[in-house]
Amino acid sequence: MKRVRRGTTMDSGENQHKFFSMLIPLHDQRWLFVNWHTNKLWIVDQQGKPKLIKETKIRNIRNVCIAPNSSYVAIRTEKPSAVKLYKLD
Repeated sequence: MKRVRRGTTMDSGENQHKFFSMLIPLHDQRWLFVNWHTNKLWIVDQQGKPKLIKETKIRNIRNVCIAPNSSYVAIRTEKPSAVKLYKLD
C-alpha cells in the first residue's frame, strides 16, 4: 500500500478543528471518509478516487460505521445523542 496525498491545504488558524475529518479503513482496502465540516460521507477506493455515498443533513456526526457488505451505514450523533441507520444505494 502506498501513501497518496491529495486535496488542498487547510488554514492552520484558531478554527482548524472545524475542518477535522475521520478516515476509517474498511476490510477491502477502501476507506470511509467523514468530513465533519460539511457532514458528508465518502468512500475512497483502492486507486484513491472518492465517491460520495451519503449527503446528509445530519449535524454533529460523532462516529460512523459501515456494514461489511457496504449496504448499511450507522451514524452516531451528539447533541442530541442518537444512532441512525441508513441503507446505501
